[in-house]
This record gives sequence, structure tokens and C-alpha cells, in this order.
Amino acid sequence: MRRLVWVSLGAAGGILVYRKAQEMISVAKDKGVLLTVTDTTTAIKEFAQGAGQQINRLKDTPTPVHSITGMAAATVRSQPKQ
Repeated sequence: MRRLVWVSLGAAGGILVYRKAQEMISVAKDKGVLLTVTDTTTAIKEFAQGAGQQINRLKDTPTPVHSITGMAAATVRSQPKQ
């Protein structure tokens, strides 16, 4: 059953990627190669910056005590609540 779900998701993702690629090719033919490369580079740069901001935000998020295991959990749980 799991394989069927993953195969279905993979197929759907493949179809979406194919359609998006066809759309990009169509737009590229209309605009020209130079403008298309510039747009793609800008989009990748914005994506990377957004991903970096999300990662930094996750780094600043405190870890819940119940997810800490081992000796660290014993140390944290033994400390009084603030």
C-alpha cells in the first residue's frame, strides 16, 4: 500500500514537472533565451534566500523537552521550571 502511495505521488509530481517544463519552454521561445536565464537565476536566488531564512528561523526555535532523549533529558527535566 505504501508503494502505491509513493508511486502515485511520484507520477503526479512527474506530470506537474513535465507540464511546468513545457510551459517554461513555451515562454522561453517567446521571450528569448537571455531573459529566460535571467528570470530563472532570479527565481533560484529568491528560493535559496527564502530557504535560508526558514532554516535560520528553525534554528532559533527551542526544542521541546519531551523530544530530548538520554542523559540530556534527565538533566533538563531535573531543572526547575522558570
